[in-house]
Amino acid sequence: MKRAVLILGFLFCASPTLATITLVQSSSQTESGAQTRTCTLNSVVAGNALIVTAGQWRGSAISGKPTVSDGANTYTEAFSTDAGAQHSKGIIWSAPNVAGGTTTITVTAADTGASDLDVACYEYSGLITTALLDQANGSFVSGYTSPNDQTTGNITTTNANDLLFAFAWNASSGTIPSTTGASFNSRQGTSNPDGEASRGADRIVSATGTYNNTFQVSVNVTNFHVMIASFKGVASGSSASTIGGPSTMGGPTIRQK
Repeated sequence: MKRAVLILGFLFCASPTLATITLVQSSSQTESGAQTRTCTLNSVVAGNALIVTAGQWRGSAISGKPTVSDGANTYTEAFSTDAGAQHSKGIIWSAPNVAGGTTTITVTAADTGASDLDVACYEYSGLITTALLDQANGSFVSGYTSPNDQTTGNITTTNANDLLFAFAWNASSGTIPSTTGASFNSRQGTSNPDGEASRGADRIVSATGTYNNTFQVSVNVTNFHVMIASFKGVASGSSASTIGGPSTMGGPTIRQK
């Protein structure tokens, strides 16, 4: 009898299963000659994470960086690239443990005056609620020649259960980049009528390691940004937004006679 009780106690006290990282929804918007651009996510689940990407181009030098806000959540830059004299920038932000409900995200161009903006936003479940970013890397390429693979550069993750999120921003043609990395899923693609385009891509990994993603554009371009960031999924014993509050389940009490 005691052995049976001990086995039951072990089963009930076993570590919880890792949360599954899932893309819940996404949205995108483009605008030519604007200072701001918005994208909206409906019925966001409280505690989930949001990821926002943006590419900005303007006809003169960009001295700052685009900014992001939705009036309720705090966004942190994961990675950004700067084309310098070619007047374009790409950026990824993230916000963990967000407020629930319909969320309208506004990206504001750096500096005053009209810019072209491509913006995409994503909601994910299964990510941790604090210290979300694991690793990030990226680069700007001047003079990309099709059909070569352009790599984001490597990241070496420190968390076994990670979301890898990659972003490509073609700031010199309206051709949407394609993702060519192994096991990456192609996500939101944007194409601006003034001649810029972007692509998001993601992959879920269950072991630490060194990862990257590659993108291609089907035409030669002079202004190409690529980057990757890894975001931590919930680990054994941690909490994820869609799992709810702490578990009240416990093993039976063993009394010695």
